[in-house]
Amino acid sequence: MTGDKRQKAKDHLPFTIYHLPFTLAAGAILSLVTMAFFWQIIFTETAWMPAGGGDLLPFLYPNYHFAAQSLQNGVIPLWNPHLYSGIPFAADAQSGLFYPPNLLVFLLSPNLSIETLEYLAVFHFWLAGFGMFLFLQHSPLARKLHLHPIAAITGAIAFEFSDLFIVHFGNLNMIAVAAWLPLVMLAFQNAVHPPPTPPVNEGRACPALPGIEGGKRLRYALTAGALLAIATLASHIQITLFILLAMGLYALWEVFWSAPQPAKTPTPDASIGGQWSVVGGRFAPLGYLLITLLITVGLSALWLIPTLEMSRHTLRATLSYPESAAYSLNPAQLIGLLIPNYFGRDPALHWGPWDRVETGYIGILTLLLALAGAFLQKDRQTRFFIALAAVSFLLALGDNSILHGWLSLSPGFGQFRAPARYILLLDFSLATLAAIGLHRLMGALDEVARKTFSDLLKTSAWILGALAVVSLPLAYYALLVTQDRNPDIFRRAQAATTGVVTFAVLLGLSLILLHLAKNGRLRGAALGISAAILISLDLFSLGANVDVGHSNPARGFDHPEAIAFLQNDDGINRIEVTTDIWHLWQPNTALLNGLYDVWGLYNPLTLADTTRYWNNAMPRSSAAYNLLGVKRIVASKAGAPADGDIVPVFNADPDINIYLNRSALPRPIFVNQAIVVNSHQAAWEQLKSPGFDPMSYVILENAEDDAQSFSLREAPPPDYDLAILQYDLHTVEIDLQTNTPGYLFLSDAYYPGWQAFVDGQPAPLYRANYAFRAVPVLAGEHTLRFEFKPLSWRIGLAISGLTLLGLGIFGAIQLLNNKRRRTKDEGRNKA
Repeated sequence: MTGDKRQKAKDHLPFTIYHLPFTLAAGAILSLVTMAFFWQIIFTETAWMPAGGGDLLPFLYPNYHFAAQSLQNGVIPLWNPHLYSGIPFAADAQSGLFYPPNLLVFLLSPNLSIETLEYLAVFHFWLAGFGMFLFLQHSPLARKLHLHPIAAITGAIAFEFSDLFIVHFGNLNMIAVAAWLPLVMLAFQNAVHPPPTPPVNEGRACPALPGIEGGKRLRYALTAGALLAIATLASHIQITLFILLAMGLYALWEVFWSAPQPAKTPTPDASIGGQWSVVGGRFAPLGYLLITLLITVGLSALWLIPTLEMSRHTLRATLSYPESAAYSLNPAQLIGLLIPNYFGRDPALHWGPWDRVETGYIGILTLLLALAGAFLQKDRQTRFFIALAAVSFLLALGDNSILHGWLSLSPGFGQFRAPARYILLLDFSLATLAAIGLHRLMGALDEVARKTFSDLLKTSAWILGALAVVSLPLAYYALLVTQDRNPDIFRRAQAATTGVVTFAVLLGLSLILLHLAKNGRLRGAALGISAAILISLDLFSLGANVDVGHSNPARGFDHPEAIAFLQNDDGINRIEVTTDIWHLWQPNTALLNGLYDVWGLYNPLTLADTTRYWNNAMPRSSAAYNLLGVKRIVASKAGAPADGDIVPVFNADPDINIYLNRSALPRPIFVNQAIVVNSHQAAWEQLKSPGFDPMSYVILENAEDDAQSFSLREAPPPDYDLAILQYDLHTVEIDLQTNTPGYLFLSDAYYPGWQAFVDGQPAPLYRANYAFRAVPVLAGEHTLRFEFKPLSWRIGLAISGLTLLGLGIFGAIQLLNNKRRRTKDEGRNKA
């Protein structure tokens, strides 16, 4: 193959051996860059992220540890009986149970540590950068421009360390989904604008490569769906919706700007993929979007369908617009695009009158290069990223922009808070435009482009320079007049002044570099490397120390003697730790140690009924509280809670004491009387009545007519004997002997999917005492069994399995067709 033909092959093939050295080198460079950014937590033993644990330690660490231990024991944990009086686990929208990287970690490291999760978060930073590099090398616009690898690496660095990733290091679910954005968009854009078919080489066709011939459009759409399904399984549905929004806008953009084109005619020997790929015309992008969505839903159905079922029973089932608009980006916070530390980027230093949210900081030079890319590259693809940046910026403003209100009317988008997170799409667009701008500047500019860039540089220098000139004296003046004020006020002035000075320095360096590029003194690889270094220094200096702590946040889990005492307790009694000891005892400690806690860490996705019950269960002397089976209370050494019959029983821990609640009721109770109500609210009113006595009767909902036979009446208390035979994640088995018919009540959450059996035969399972379970039992000796077998899980698993099987069959057919096509080509060449 001659040099010209080799170059043409490189231009036509999206991912071939020609690009492999660049790709491997980029992956290695981004690995080094990532390690350099996270040097403190990788190479030292005295730094932790996030400081204090964030969401990573108190929430994700116990959940992931529980998942790893369950899988090692051969159990898929569909239910979590250890917190919140019982709650679905696999269906939790934050569980990440089926996410492939998580599964790999769970299986390889069942006793995972907080350091394991830190490294998992670091990996997703790298994945975001590497995915962005691939996008900037193989997307339609990148192919059209032959985007320089150095420009692609620079854009990748900018995206990897952009604001959402920095601010949400501890929210592993979020950054895990966000990291897949570039790869999903790469596959989807290639479905809409696939790479050209390789040219014929000296009379012989190039080998038929998957994704190049025949049904390449369909294959790219299927790939986009598979990648988005993987991202979705990381369990942050809000970011999944953001990615879908970006794809939907791209499809609509192409439909709007494309002229109608006639459909192609398939050849007689076209493969199945080829037949699909002939669906052309103006609205084809919407078809590929639908295919991508179907594959995403199909592959992630084993998690998605149970999650959708659970969402109807959580606090997020209904969310008002003011609630969904909480944590919007306030226009006054936009200074963070230039000076991220002005209001305190680190949560420990945040002082602004608004909620701490991401502001989109991506580097001063990145912003200037993005402007250059927007003005120097005028085509439809580039304009899409300009439009995406504008739309995502307006959405990030939340209730400060009407666009967010309109979008909240769409299914799903109105059920999530924190609109500021749309800044992810803004930074994705800015990183892309910056890579385009750097690529153009690295090459030779014509007269028109040189004039455009010169004008842009002058305007930017005047505007930003004036901002720096005005803000610097004001910042120093504020520092001067606040030095004898409250230390907190002085610290804020100090942080703002430091931010302004840093901005001025970075602006000066950026303008110098661009001025050298304009005059031709810095061009090509030298310009690209200089830009990459400056952007890295910018993002590293302002981001590497955000939310870094120097004390081990896992200390709140470390109470070996107290935990051993609680584990030695007989039965399945619950503990309570909601006694203002967050700084001493992590709320989800029970999940790590096989204990049963009546509640746990604040979670917006707890079941609405058990949440309402718990929020109204106090005081500890009430029947509602004691019905929960809280036998032990973990509290500070200040003394026992004063609102119940509570006495100290353990004081060997240096931080906390353990107290006994002598009024606690057993979790399983047998009663021979019932009040049957016809509505959920009626059950609540009965529960809150002053005379509620859970040892005498049970309040039943959704009960059949025969439940009336046990209705409240004058009757002696039952004579019964009860023993728990089995209590694990999905099964509760109880042996019961009673002299009278009645109800076996269990203070575990009522939820669809739980089934009841009496002596091996299906039995009615009623919602009891507003949020829990009860089973009717006749007189005699019986074995009662509760089993968690949710239909939503079985349906989701079947859909995912069938989708995966279908993709496997499709792939096998494609490979067979490609082999057949190669055989025909070889026969023609021999002839």
